[in-house]
Amino acid sequence: MFAYTPLYMGSLNQPTDNMMRNLACLAKVYGDRINFGFMDFRASEKVSENYDINLDYGKITPAIIAFDHEKAYPANLSTLSAQKLAYFVENFKTDCQFCGQKMREPRTELTMYLEYTKNTLANSEIYVDTYNFLQEKTNNTWVHDSILAPYFGPKVGKKQVGNRILFWIIVPTIALTYELLSCLCCKAKKDDKKKKKKPVAKKTTTPASSSSADSIPKKETTSTA
Repeated sequence: MFAYTPLYMGSLNQPTDNMMRNLACLAKVYGDRINFGFMDFRASEKVSENYDINLDYGKITPAIIAFDHEKAYPANLSTLSAQKLAYFVENFKTDCQFCGQKMREPRTELTMYLEYTKNTLANSEIYVDTYNFLQEKTNNTWVHDSILAPYFGPKVGKKQVGNRILFWIIVPTIALTYELLSCLCCKAKKDDKKKKKKPVAKKTTTPASSSSADSIPKKETTSTA
C-alpha cells in the first residue's frame, strides 16, 4: 500500500488509518499467503512513480498494488472497503487496472525527471487534442483498432503513453531533423568551397639556349716570368 503519513501530509491521516485497519484484517486472513507492506507516497516516490494507477481522489486515497512474479497489478478505483480488498486479493490478476505492469527498480534522482516528463507528455493538451482528433477521423478503422488505441489510448496508461511519445516520436524526430540539417550544412559548405576555389595557372618553362651570347666568358689569366 502507498499512502501519505503524518511525516509528509499530516492532514490526510484518516484515509491511511482506515486502510491500515482493513489491511490488518486482511493480514490475519491471508498472512500465510501474502506479505503486506506499506510505503509513503512522498518518501517512496522513487518507487510509486514507476507504476500507472488511477485513484478516486488523487493521492488522498491510498493506492493498493499487488506484486507477483515481477509484475504489478494496481487495484481498481473504489477498492477501499474490506470486502472489496478481500475480493482484490483473491482476483488481483483480473480485478485490476493497467494489469501486469513490469516491476521496475526504484528511480534515481536523475531518472525521476524522466518519469515526470512521461506524466507531462501524457497529460498535455497537445496529446489529448491530437488523440481525440485522430480518434474522430479513424474510429472503427484498422488504424484506430491496431495502432492508435492499443499503443496511445488512455487504457494503456500514462507511463506507457508518455514513454512512447518521447522515444517513438520526439526523439526520432529530433534525430532525423539533426541529420537532415547536418547534410544540408555539409552540402552548403562544399558548394562554398567550390565557388571560392580558382583554377591554378600552369607555369611554362623555356629551354636553355646553347648560344655563346648567353654564356659567361671566362677570364683569361696571363703568367709573367
